[in-house]
Amino acid sequence: MGGKELLVAKKHTENERNKEARKILERIIKVIRSNWHLVVKHLEGDALLYLGHGLKCDGELALAIKVYNEARDLFFRDNDFRMMETVDSRIDSIKGRSGPEAVQIKRKVREDLIKSKGKEHHETILASIMLGKALAETGWILEAQRLFAETVEIAKRVLGPQNPIIPTYEANLALEKIRRAHLISDNTALNGTKV
Repeated sequence: MGGKELLVAKKHTENERNKEARKILERIIKVIRSNWHLVVKHLEGDALLYLGHGLKCDGELALAIKVYNEARDLFFRDNDFRMMETVDSRIDSIKGRSGPEAVQIKRKVREDLIKSKGKEHHETILASIMLGKALAETGWILEAQRLFAETVEIAKRVLGPQNPIIPTYEANLALEKIRRAHLISDNTALNGTKV
């Protein structure tokens, strides 16, 4: 068999694998739709992330968001805030949230949590971090820095200074301080409002 024949055979094998994978995904989607809670309650967080990604790639966006929300709840129960942030960013990407819209949504979520659960609730702490990241990504570095500083202090008090998530929050704060110092030293800050 020559090189060209090997390429054709390899491509055929890949196509067959893709067809088989697609059939498996279609069966999984069918099972998930008919037995939602039976399926989801037996999956670990990472498996839910992979399933959500597969559904997203297959165009099953509403189902992917539902799976991601289940994953987020699971990570929340396990106090895995980093993975919760990952899930939130995947949901934001599906919903096309970015820039000012993401900031507005995250600000509203945080405000609602402050009203209902208070500033020192762990959900509010996470919402504050998510808002801080969205603010930083859209250029509101000073506000992000202030929010991170406030949240780090609250998190240390509420979660304890030895909680493994604290260094991540402190790293976010340090990063925003560095960004702000860099912007000011480069004279790239246009006006005092968006730095």
